[in-house]
Amino acid sequence: MTGRAASGGRPRTLRIDPHVHTSASYDGVTPPADLVRRACAVGLDGIVVTNSGLASMLVIGTAVGLSGIAEFLPKDRRHLAGALRVAAIGILVLLVLRSTWRIIT
Repeated sequence: MTGRAASGGRPRTLRIDPHVHTSASYDGVTPPADLVRRACAVGLDGIVVTNSGLASMLVIGTAVGLSGIAEFLPKDRRHLAGALRVAAIGILVLLVLRSTWRIIT
């Protein structure tokens, strides 16, 4: 996949992992926020979370998005980054609680 560099220069190749699972999926072990950090650390431009279930995907997508936004905020916005990360963790905790409730009832 190619896109234009931010400067409007030559096309550049985007590096995306098109198939990752998070700890919210039965076949994943990595929390969404850690996936975002790892993707940034290895120079990926994006990831595609492929967990099962539409509701789970929407919830996890929201959490990953919040966490991803937090990663790119300037250092003088640390309080906002912290709030976004707390919101992302809260969303994931609610998903785990909901899933646990469905299993036990």
